[in-house]
Amino acid sequence: MKNPKLFETALKKYTPVQVVGEGGSGRVFLVNDENHNEYAIKYLKPEVVTKEKIERFNNELYFSMRNTHPNILIINDYGFIKNENTKYPFYVMPYYENSLRKIMQNRLDPIRALEIYQQILNGLTDAHSRGIWHRDLKPENIFSNEKDHSVVVADFGIAHFSEDEILEAIETKNNERLANFAYAAPEQRSKSNVIDQRADIFSLGLILNELFTAEIPNGTSYKKIADVVPAYAYLDAVVDKMLKQSPKARLASIHEIQLEIENARNRYTKTNNSELKRIETPTKSLKNIFSAEVDISGRIDDLDSHSVVAISAGLSYGIMLPTIEKRRLYDHLVKHNPNLGKTRRNIVIFVGLLYVILNEYIEKLDAVYIDNEYSGYEDYIKGMLLSLIRKEHDNVSSNIVNIVRIDRHSPAREMARRVYKGDCNPDLIISANQIIDLFNRKRSGTSAS
Repeated sequence: MKNPKLFETALKKYTPVQVVGEGGSGRVFLVNDENHNEYAIKYLKPEVVTKEKIERFNNELYFSMRNTHPNILIINDYGFIKNENTKYPFYVMPYYENSLRKIMQNRLDPIRALEIYQQILNGLTDAHSRGIWHRDLKPENIFSNEKDHSVVVADFGIAHFSEDEILEAIETKNNERLANFAYAAPEQRSKSNVIDQRADIFSLGLILNELFTAEIPNGTSYKKIADVVPAYAYLDAVVDKMLKQSPKARLASIHEIQLEIENARNRYTKTNNSELKRIETPTKSLKNIFSAEVDISGRIDDLDSHSVVAISAGLSYGIMLPTIEKRRLYDHLVKHNPNLGKTRRNIVIFVGLLYVILNEYIEKLDAVYIDNEYSGYEDYIKGMLLSLIRKEHDNVSSNIVNIVRIDRHSPAREMARRVYKGDCNPDLIISANQIIDLFNRKRSGTSAS
């Protein structure tokens, strides 16, 4: 059967532009609707269709139509192509420019790699919480939107569904091979084994290592993350726990992966981050003056890069706002504060980051010197920052906060640069919601209603 010249549903008509992907059972087209909006259509190829493949396709369609999680593919529309007396299903989805396979053809920035991985984990956390195991995770089934850097997990065609999420029951035959061997867990390579969420954990371990090394682990002598990006060597221990041959010895859930990453990062930072060393503080009139410097790397208004704020106050400490979280925060401010100009929008984000990094130290400081990023807005920044601080620290003097030019050789600036470049790890990664919640809190510290 030739490729369709038109896909028609109850809602719209879609005209194929070109084939952009093909697998064993499906073919993916870039299409335009009547208003010239771009979509992608996945179409079950008639020449390889079986009753079971149609049932699996329908289950995937049914699940994705009900999905609302931003990191799992959402289906916009669906329909059928008729050929003689048989109807072949297709569905309409957003068009994603890149798969993870294509993205990994170039060496990824480590921060971007972790951003991608966290979004994959977020999507699968939602699926696993509903009793759904993907069972075919691989870079070809993970897509990215280059406009906002969002990532979605797709192709739940051979997933195990809970009863609530299934449309048609499908019996998996003993000799049926599920998933691509390159990313399959050991238990998926043998007949009659029980396959559960731990098969996904194994695949996720392979993908995590590949994001940093561009190689799929094979055996025990594979290329480690430490060999390529030493600052992220702590991830090797996590990968090792995910790649255990026995499912019982493996990490058992996405939550455990996230905890392992966080704990491993904290352990590594404490023992390896050479910036975490005490520096001398000045003395005056026999009184110890405890002061701090704060600087930033990565402009707030650069939505294609992360931003890092660092403090040097006896200890050097750096926090990071990842690119995707910065975009979400920016979008929130545009939506909820449309009259806020670009510069003041940047300042809101900047002040939020300043508060996060200063909050722990503010009552111990006699003075804090913040690099002047926005000349002419010094009083505006100082006023907004003090307003946030005084929600929890009533007695903080306005004289503590000073907006000045920080010396280019200051420990704070050096720390910010190192974290920004990936030479050392951030001590804390900030989400958009954390900054939003700061400005919604009442003086008592409770959330605004």
